[in-house]
Amino acid sequence: MSDESVIGVIQCRMSSTRLPGKVLRLIEGVPTIGRMVQRLSYSRTLGGIIVACSENPADDRIAAYCSQNRIAYVRGPEKELDQRLLLALDQMSADALVRVTADCPLVDPALLDTLVGMWLAGTPGIPSPPDYVSNVYPNRTYPDGLDLEVISRTALEFITEKIHGEPWDHEALTTNVWKHPHLFQGIKSLDHTENLGELRWTVDRPDDLYFVRWVYDQLPEGFGWQAVLGLRNAWQEHLEKHWADYDGACAALDPYPVSLRFGK
Repeated sequence: MSDESVIGVIQCRMSSTRLPGKVLRLIEGVPTIGRMVQRLSYSRTLGGIIVACSENPADDRIAAYCSQNRIAYVRGPEKELDQRLLLALDQMSADALVRVTADCPLVDPALLDTLVGMWLAGTPGIPSPPDYVSNVYPNRTYPDGLDLEVISRTALEFITEKIHGEPWDHEALTTNVWKHPHLFQGIKSLDHTENLGELRWTVDRPDDLYFVRWVYDQLPEGFGWQAVLGLRNAWQEHLEKHWADYDGACAALDPYPVSLRFGK
């Protein structure tokens, strides 16, 4: 399976009820989506990186940013993520993709390479590549915000064309695999030795963005996720000195506690 090509696809839209326009919010002077492209560029297994946004005029700003910064992108139906991802596969002529959501600016390229390696290695007794490899199903053992899913072209085409029987979700996409695992072959998962699935490193609220900006300020470019985990004491000390700033960034929301970022 060494001839199989895998690309990284960052799915994003400007619409967000809790943090509008979060994909273009700055992290150390660079929009979130730009930071994610930088992170994925450290991967040793990806054959390319592409952004998948919608045809909604609100996403014109995403397309403009990608165009100005020579980042490949595709646009497709807003409510049909499967169609957008398939367009990305077609544009890059790839056999599989790593799905990364735009609320994960701490995505780890080494972790991504591990999952792609699992996909390339295949499944004993099954001649074709696995349909789905992830670190979120059936159990999430890595922090929320390190979510990675490798999806084969075959599986994506199957989901896209599914029109009979139980209704399928063309936006949530991979929940279809979770609900119907018997229809897919070679499903594989990556579990961490310690369950860290309750930790929150994703960006969905203002305090999430505050935390991620602080992480980027603390660590050198290309940092790994374990380095983030080692910032617990520094984060605690930061909040003791700057709680008013953190609390203020949350507006009307109650800020998340230290334990939700690093555990108890």
